[in-house]
Amino acid sequence: MSSTREQVANIINSPFIYSLLPPEPNITRMIRLLPNRDNGAPIQCELFNYNLSQSDEEHLYEALSYVWGSQDRSRSIILDGYMLPVTENLHTALLHLRSKQLERILWIDGISINQDDDGEKSKQIPLMRMIYAQARRVVVWLGDGKEYGDKALKVLGSLGRKRKSEPINERDREQCEKLLQRDWFRRIWVLQEVGVAQYISIMCGSVQVNGHIFCEGLDNLKPSSALMAKISPVSFLIKEALFRSHDGHLSDPTLSIGELVSMYRNHNATKQHDKVYALLGLSADSDSAALVPDYKLPWHEVFRQVTQHVFPRCSVEICYGSETAIVKGKGWILGYIYSISDSFKDSQQTFRVVFNQICQRLGYHDRWEAEWSLQASGELLQDGDIVCLLEGQSQPSILRLCVDYYTVVTPVVKPKQQAQNTEDNVTVGESCSAHGLCDIILGWKVSQSEDKAESTNLLRLVEIAPNYYKKHCIDERSLNHTTSAMIDAAMQSLQLGVSGKRALDNVISEGRVKGVHTDSRLSQSDVKVSQGLITAINTALWQEHENPYAWKKVLALAVQDTQLHGYSIASILLQRLREMILVSEEVAKAAAANQGAYAHRIMGQLLEHHGDRLPVSEEVVKAAAANQGAYAHRIMEQLLEYHGDRLPVSEEVVKAAVANENIYAFKIMGQLLEHHGDRLLVSEEMVKAAAANQGAYAYRIMGQLLEYRGDRLPVSEEVVKAAAANQGVYAPEIMEQLLKYHGDRLPVSEEMLKAAAANKGAYAHRIMEQLLEHHGDRLPVSEEVIRVAAANQGGYAPEIMEQLLEHKWK
Repeated sequence: MSSTREQVANIINSPFIYSLLPPEPNITRMIRLLPNRDNGAPIQCELFNYNLSQSDEEHLYEALSYVWGSQDRSRSIILDGYMLPVTENLHTALLHLRSKQLERILWIDGISINQDDDGEKSKQIPLMRMIYAQARRVVVWLGDGKEYGDKALKVLGSLGRKRKSEPINERDREQCEKLLQRDWFRRIWVLQEVGVAQYISIMCGSVQVNGHIFCEGLDNLKPSSALMAKISPVSFLIKEALFRSHDGHLSDPTLSIGELVSMYRNHNATKQHDKVYALLGLSADSDSAALVPDYKLPWHEVFRQVTQHVFPRCSVEICYGSETAIVKGKGWILGYIYSISDSFKDSQQTFRVVFNQICQRLGYHDRWEAEWSLQASGELLQDGDIVCLLEGQSQPSILRLCVDYYTVVTPVVKPKQQAQNTEDNVTVGESCSAHGLCDIILGWKVSQSEDKAESTNLLRLVEIAPNYYKKHCIDERSLNHTTSAMIDAAMQSLQLGVSGKRALDNVISEGRVKGVHTDSRLSQSDVKVSQGLITAINTALWQEHENPYAWKKVLALAVQDTQLHGYSIASILLQRLREMILVSEEVAKAAAANQGAYAHRIMGQLLEHHGDRLPVSEEVVKAAAANQGAYAHRIMEQLLEYHGDRLPVSEEVVKAAVANENIYAFKIMGQLLEHHGDRLLVSEEMVKAAAANQGAYAYRIMGQLLEYRGDRLPVSEEVVKAAAANQGVYAPEIMEQLLKYHGDRLPVSEEMLKAAAANKGAYAHRIMEQLLEHHGDRLPVSEEVIRVAAANQGGYAPEIMEQLLEHKWK
């Protein structure tokens, strides 16, 4: 008796060894989970071969969908009398699945497939779609009931059975959201497992809920948008089980492997190969030779093959260090995404597309609706994402700008066709294929984890693929193409007004352009983009051959634009192309003369990125001195700070400054006086221009000149005549200053008095009063002066005549 027990013990303690599967196709292994009334008894199973191709009979097995958890197989089960190590999570699942009375037929990858045999895995993986699709039920094991997971599942089941959404207490909500963050929702294999299932049951601990009820509960729970974005792709697949065929016929997949890989790139896989292989059961192109599972191939070769399959007309190279495929091809940029919905309807994310002029000229604008939708995934869309049709592809892709290349958001997006158009294929006709066509360099990651996604978002190509960058000399051309896309995207976003603000912010950020901040001006409906600027940009974009100087004219128009549009475009060009774009004297002059709210920022960009190469001539400084904008003094300050004594401040420059009627003009004059001191030439013509200035703060400019030069200021008869004829509001203050500083030495003539008598300004009588008061009998009030005053038709002409007659006959 004891010898028999020892034999049994020896058998149980011996490791289980897999037998080879028969060579016939569609053969797998099933598990017979034996019942036991004792919950603490060891798990006992039997393994047997099973033919999946018996389509004429109902398949009564169940398939388990779970996560391995720790790779350490720390627990054991008895399989056909031998010990088989399994993971802790699988062992716990088997304990909860085991019946007290009846055996249960299950398919479980960790037991049904020899995990130590890569050859067997390569043959069994293609069968997994059939296994899960034909199963009587797919049981989703979320884990044990710890941290109130079982209670949370019960709450979701209760919510799912209610016809109306009802408020849920915060503690229950927290527990439910914690359950939804379990590893199962982020595992790559579960997508196929629930994506083809006919019936799904969700299980946590001892609680079990129907899959459809679970999804209804999610809808009523209304989790945070960030959490919903992560679980929505999986919950959608669970909900769709209700509509799948129950007659044993496998429905045809509709998504390509490229779409699937991009959608689920943030899902976790133990082995990198599974980032592709786990999705084959959901893929419409899984029959391709490039997609046959082969675990013996190194990962980088699998990665290269699938990338080449997705982008057949492009060249592909794999960058080992960054796990990125660099894809080079040609394409047309057709538009930009904006107004993305924060909610998900049937796991679809809706958004709008603003089509650019290339799209319009190629004819798609008349065939596509502006509102599209995309299957939600962990890789959410962003405003400013790019719709691009790669050469040779039948559907556009969605890309995201990343400094000097593009990342792939999804290789395929299906445009929403207008009602009268049913043609899905959008391949460009040969007649216009060269126009708007540009080189496209893409970076595609298929194994990106969420924690690394954010950190690699704004890396340059040389940082993620230095060897590729050096090998192919990717520099000016790549930067020129991505800059073109940036400018186009920025212009389209700006024209959208407030709807395009987020898109513009993203474009500016992704292109590493600094200092451009959108504000309330973007929402003003009356702010229109300059048609000349739009035309210049469209001309630069719509060209058959690459022209690195195409943006020179755009820059010339952008620097003189007074709105945010011009500043944004100028900033993109100057910061990204730098010395690649030539800045002429005319461009510098136009920037110096810009009177808009962004004028000083434009000049700051020019000085920062072109420095000594910026042609700052006398004409440029003169334009700044004459600038009547609110930030003109800031422009002059920048020029003086950067060039110092080298700034060409001529007599014409000072003359322009003193004649400037802007309220901040005195600040410009003060800057010139402070920086150039005695070297500043102050001529009679300058003082005359200051005396004639009708601006609100003109008297402050005259005050600066008098204070700086005092008696040395050349105040001639012509200067006083100009002051006497000044019709500005503060003209009397200018005359008062001249009289105060020069008194009896002020040259007073008949011509000067005639100029005062002819003055039609609102304060002309005050000027005449000042002259009469200060000069009295010495004032030559002749018959000619009286005749000029009589001819004056200004509002205060009678007062002037009365003053003169009273003085004459006094």
